[in-house]
Order: sequence, then structure tokens, then C-alpha cells
Amino acid sequence: MRTPPRFSEWILYHLLEKEEREFIIGDLKEIYGQVWDSSGNLKEKIWYWGQIIRSIRPFLYNLIYWRVCMFTNYLKLAIRHLRRHWGYSLINILGLAIGMACCILIFLWVQHELSYNRFHEKADDLYLITVSGDQGTGTSSPWALVPTLKNDFPEILKGSWYGVFPLLTRYENKSFFE
Repeated sequence: MRTPPRFSEWILYHLLEKEEREFIIGDLKEIYGQVWDSSGNLKEKIWYWGQIIRSIRPFLYNLIYWRVCMFTNYLKLAIRHLRRHWGYSLINILGLAIGMACCILIFLWVQHELSYNRFHEKADDLYLITVSGDQGTGTSSPWALVPTLKNDFPEILKGSWYGVFPLLTRYENKSFFE
């Protein structure tokens, strides 16, 4: 008994539902063998491809139609549930919205922290020193910190002072913020 072309069987295999595959492909193979016995090679292949092409439209129609039906059914059930239990639904929806908003904000904050100074070609060698004090933690540091660190740690090649707030500077009898 002859077997149908593999590519056509592959198309049928992917078009059909799991429950229908075995029966329909088996029936078409049986009829294909009967057509092979009664006629030639070319006629059987044309007949088989004709069966596949005729089957595509109903398969797709059934697939789309029943999926749309199920989606509308689920949508109706969800709307009914929301109407009947509106208090619980409101609490669940608000909780979900607040949780998603918090997750998005945390993600954005972490992404910002990880992208700090990434524009520099030697970004892996850059470090930012934070100083904790009575007024909190910040990135401002005393001006003498960089030379002291360079003397104490030979691994530090270069450094710069970064101050956010103006410092009180005195020269002779004059005081000014610099």
C-alpha cells in the first residue's frame, strides 16, 4: 500500500486537532491507497492535494469559530462575576494594580541604579564613595578624602572630589562658600 506525500501529511497533522488527527489521516491514507490501485501516480497526488486544500477552509473556520465562542463565553462569565461580587472584584483589581505599579517602579529604580556611569569605556573600574553622617548618607565627601585614599590604597590610580553642597572656606580673615 502506498503512503501519501509527507509534506501533505505534515500540513494535515498541524491543521487537525489532536483527537481528530489519527482518524482523519488514517481515513485519507486508506482512500489514497484505493485511488492508487485504480489510477496512476499523478492522479492520486492531485486527488490528495485537492482533499487537503478543500479541508483547510473548514478546519480554519472551526478553529476560529470555536475559539471566539469560548472567549465570548469566558467574557460573559467574567462580567457576571464582576457584577455579582463587585466588592471583592474591586479589592482584587486595586490590589493587582497597586502591586503591578510597585513592581514597575522597583524595576525602573533597579535599572537606573545598574545603568549608573555605564557610558564610560572603563565603567567597571569606576567607584562612587558614599559618606554616612549625622545628616544622612550622601555622595558628597570631604576634599581631603581622595589624596588620603590614594596614599593608603595603591590600587587607586585616579580620583576626584565631588561635592554637592557649598563648603565654607576661609582665607585670611574672609569667609565664603565655595
